[in-house]
Amino acid sequence: MKKLLLAAVALIAFGAGHVSAADLATRPAYKAPPPAVAPATVYNWTGFYVGAGGGYGMFNVDNEGIAFTGALKSTNQTAGGKGWFGTVVGGFDYQFSNPIFGNPIVAGVFADADFSDIHGRLADTYEEGTAPLKQAWAWAVGGRIGILVVPTVLSYFNGGFTQAHFTGGAFANFDGAPTSLSLGSQTFDGWFLGSGVEMMLFPGISIKTEYRLADYETRDIPFNGTTFSGDVNRERSRPFVQTIRTELVYKFNWATAAAPVGRMGVADAADLGARPVYKAAPPIAPAPAYNWTGFYLGGGFGYGMFNLDNTGIQNGQLISTGQIAGGRGWFGTVVAGLDYQFSDRMVVGIFTDADFSAIKGRLADTDEEETFPVKERWAWAVGGRIGYLVAPSVLSYFNGGFTRSHFSGGLSTESGGTSGFDTLSSQTYNGWFLGSGVETMLFPGWFVKTEYRFADYETRDVFVSFTPSGGFDERIHPFVQTIRTEVTYKFNWGKTPFLGKEPVIARY
Repeated sequence: MKKLLLAAVALIAFGAGHVSAADLATRPAYKAPPPAVAPATVYNWTGFYVGAGGGYGMFNVDNEGIAFTGALKSTNQTAGGKGWFGTVVGGFDYQFSNPIFGNPIVAGVFADADFSDIHGRLADTYEEGTAPLKQAWAWAVGGRIGILVVPTVLSYFNGGFTQAHFTGGAFANFDGAPTSLSLGSQTFDGWFLGSGVEMMLFPGISIKTEYRLADYETRDIPFNGTTFSGDVNRERSRPFVQTIRTELVYKFNWATAAAPVGRMGVADAADLGARPVYKAAPPIAPAPAYNWTGFYLGGGFGYGMFNLDNTGIQNGQLISTGQIAGGRGWFGTVVAGLDYQFSDRMVVGIFTDADFSAIKGRLADTDEEETFPVKERWAWAVGGRIGYLVAPSVLSYFNGGFTRSHFSGGLSTESGGTSGFDTLSSQTYNGWFLGSGVETMLFPGWFVKTEYRFADYETRDVFVSFTPSGGFDERIHPFVQTIRTEVTYKFNWGKTPFLGKEPVIARY
C-alpha cells in the first residue's frame, strides 16, 4: 500500500513538472499585472449652469429734441455714458461632436440680468442744457455656439433679444444752474451680439469673459415740466451699449469620466476567462512642448466707443458744462511684439500697435446751441503684457501701457439741423490703457487673439473758431474702449520647445 501511494505521488509530481516544462516551451511565464494606468479625463459641457459676476460698459445715445407740435427742435446730438454693473446668468449647454475640425462644438441657450450704473448726460442744444441719463438695468435672452479649442477652454459667439431701462433726472442750464424741467424714464427693446471665452478652473467651476454690443430701438423719453408748445417735450433717443463682463459659473452636471475599459492597460471583458490576460498600455504621446519666446507680427480689426467729457471755455470763463459726447465705429490695426516664456505656464512680453480708425460721433455745446462732428482717426500704443498658459497653445493675458490718440473735428451744425459757421479743430491726446485677452494657436506659427482695451486720455483744450474771427475752447477728456481681433505670426514657433530649463550644450 505504501509503495502504491509513493508511486502515485511520484506520477503526479512528474506530470506537473512535465506540464510546466511544456508551458515554458510554448508561452512566457505568468507575470504580475502592470500597474494600472490612470483613466483619461473626459469633460462634458452638456447641462445646466448658473453664475454671477460684473463688468464695465459705455453707451451712446443718438437723440433729437421734439416739440409738442411734433416739430424738430434739436438734432445731431450723441450723448455718452460709462460705468459698472453686476450680472447674474443661467443657461443650458449641449456638447456634440465635430466631424469637420475634430474639436467638439458646444451650443446652448441662456438668460441674464444686469443691475447697472452706466451713467452720463444727455444734451439738448435747443433747450441749452443737459440732463442725467443712466442705464439702470438690462436683461437678455439668447443662444451661443462655440468650439472647444482644448477640452477645458470654450471660444464662443452669442446673440439674441435684450431690453434695457434708462432713467433721467433734473435738467440743468448750460452753465449748470437748475431748471424746472426733468428728463423722464424709458424702456427700450433691442438685439445684441457678443463673443467670449470660458475656461474651466476646476471640475464644476468655470470663469468666462465676454464682450457684448447691444443696439436698441428708437423711442421717446419724455420731458416733464414743459409748458410751452414750442418747447422740447421729449427726446427721440436710440441707445447703443457696449459691455465687457466676467462671470464665475457653476455647472450642475460637470463631471469626469474614465476612458473605455480594455485599451488603457486594464483587462478587456472579452479576455476574462479562467485567468485574466493583461495587455500593456499603448504608448501615450507626450503633450507638445511649445515655446512662446520670440518676435511676432500681426494685423486685424475691431470696434470701439468713446465718451468725451467736455465743457466750453471762453476767455478763461466757463460757458457750458455737464456735456458728454459719444461716438462709435470700426478700426483696423497692426501689431508687433516680443514674448518671453519663463516657466511652463507664464509668458511676459512687450508690444506696440497702431489703429487706423473711424470711431465717430457728435459733440454738443449747449451755450452755442450747436454740435460738431468728432472722430478718432488714429491711435497707437506701446506696453507690456503678462499671461498664463491655460493650455500649451492657449494664453490668457493682461496688458497695459502708454497710448496716444488723434481726434479730428469739423464744421458745426445748428440746433435745428442747418449748417453752422464754427469749426472744431483737431487735437492729439496722451493717455494710458489697460486690457485683457486670449490668444490661441490656429496651427503652428499662426495665432488668433481677441482683446478688450480701455484707454483714458488727458484733458486738453480744443479751439473752436468763429466766422469771421474769434472763438472759444472745448475742454475735452476722452475715454475709449475697444474690442479687437488679430491674426499674428510667431517667427520661431516650434523650433525651440520649452523644456523648463536651459538646454544642455555639449562641449568638445
